[in-house]
Amino acid sequence: MALPLRHLINGLLLAVLIFTLALPVTAKPRAQPTPIEFTVFARYRQQNLQFLPDAQSPPQSLEFFGNTRSPAYSYTGKSRQLPIYEAAPLTAYWEALTRDPRNPPALPVPVAIADIPEGLTRALLLFIPVRNPPAGQPRLRVYVVDDSPHTLPAGFAAVINASGREYKAQLGEEIMDVPHGIGGKVPATGTVELRLATQDGNDWVVSGRHTFRLGNKDRVSLVFFPPTSPTGIAPIIRTLIDTMPDEKPPVVANASR
Repeated sequence: MALPLRHLINGLLLAVLIFTLALPVTAKPRAQPTPIEFTVFARYRQQNLQFLPDAQSPPQSLEFFGNTRSPAYSYTGKSRQLPIYEAAPLTAYWEALTRDPRNPPALPVPVAIADIPEGLTRALLLFIPVRNPPAGQPRLRVYVVDDSPHTLPAGFAAVINASGREYKAQLGEEIMDVPHGIGGKVPATGTVELRLATQDGNDWVVSGRHTFRLGNKDRVSLVFFPPTSPTGIAPIIRTLIDTMPDEKPPVVANASR
């Protein structure tokens, strides 16, 4: 009986294998790009800049304001790099692509590229001119700042130092180092004074004062741009204040009895 039983088991295993191979293969769904919400700002208001929100949408123009963040834009491209283009060549590209989608033209050379870090879903993009950029290279550098309300909530101030110099600062009651790049945040409300000092040779010298006022629902990003002259020590400071909306209370479902 052992031999026929073994053959029976082998036959059953073979039948199960054939049935399994015959089953249709279910393709795994592709992960959709996470939408990135962003605003833009520059010391000098940039003109005629556009980006492609996604692969199917036409170019969208960027609007720069003088003393505040721009309106919010949304980007859902395939990569975490967001290219920014001059309006005329990008519009020409899109019109050519629309006429003949089977033969897409080459994209124009971007004037700036923003590298969006993984996990960041709301960003402030700061545009800074590049002095004497090489041919074919972006003429604008982009600082990407995490601008989510969790990172910079109401009642706080953050310093973004893109000046090329390092400073020490007294912001309200807080004393802090301000290295090049994106600094931390400190509590701030009401009328706040920022005092700066920088090293000139072996001495520390006063290099600027700046006063601003925050309401209870406001937050501020203090952006340091390079001084007006190559030998200057005082940065050009722009104060970007946001009034945060009230948080909606959580919806609590009625308990059934």
